[in-house]
Amino acid sequence: MKMLRKITLLVVLSMCAIVLSARQGPGSYVYYGMKYRVIDSLIISGDNISAISEANAMLREATADSSDYGRGLADFCLGRVYTIYDNDLTAVEYLRSAIELLSPMRDSLCSVSVQDAIEEIRQSYEVKAHTLQSNLYLGRTLSAITIPLILLSLVFVSLRANRRLSAKNAQLYAIIRQSQEKEEAVAAAITSDVARKDDRSAMLYARLCELMHDENVFSTPLDRSSLAAKLGTNTNYLAEAVHLYGGGRTINEYIKHSRLAYAARLLTDATEPSDIEELWEKCGFTSRSTFFRQFKDEYGMSPTEYQKAANK
Repeated sequence: MKMLRKITLLVVLSMCAIVLSARQGPGSYVYYGMKYRVIDSLIISGDNISAISEANAMLREATADSSDYGRGLADFCLGRVYTIYDNDLTAVEYLRSAIELLSPMRDSLCSVSVQDAIEEIRQSYEVKAHTLQSNLYLGRTLSAITIPLILLSLVFVSLRANRRLSAKNAQLYAIIRQSQEKEEAVAAAITSDVARKDDRSAMLYARLCELMHDENVFSTPLDRSSLAAKLGTNTNYLAEAVHLYGGGRTINEYIKHSRLAYAARLLTDATEPSDIEELWEKCGFTSRSTFFRQFKDEYGMSPTEYQKAANK
């Protein structure tokens, strides 16, 4: 029954608008006033979708008729509907447009309802504009407080993470130095004992250790064959010596290990600090990315982190 009454009311009002339009003609105050009453009844009944459709149709017709009155009432209806939907930005724009279009008609004698509509629109607009401004101010205030707090939190988290990373790298560097010192001690022991040992592999490994401490050894391509040639031996004897005295490594693994050890020495050289970006070429690596990846795999930290840990 409620739906039937609503449809009946809409039909009656529409018929009245049609009759009046025939007498008054499109663009008249009475014609658009009746159109407004039809849309108003839809809004009151809660049929907002139909109200928007009718208001947009009225807006198109009023624009074609160059009727500021019709456009103003249509904008007011749309502003009311968007207010119901809590779309404040859109509602305020429509209400502002309605005021601009209808205000020049305030003193017109053509219809008393015009002045009533203007006053109703102005009140709606002022309430909505004030609410929107308050919400905007509140949002800006919250942003002004929240953003610095977020930034401070990020800085705190970053500093805390950096301290933890520095502490971890310092411990790792201490372990690395112990391993390097042990390796150097083994090499020194083998070298000093060579004169008293008739051990071909030990003598060959001692010569290899001396060669790998030569800063020019990595300036040319280095592989199994070229390294054996530099030592005046063959790859089989060299592989045996490296395996026995070089921690069970292969020749290629030993070459890579020696390159990284040389890079580590240059990074910790206090007398002549090395440029990290140029270091990989000095140590015989083919690219920067390969050097950084292999260094981190070997020592558990990047060259930059290693240098910082060494200088603390």
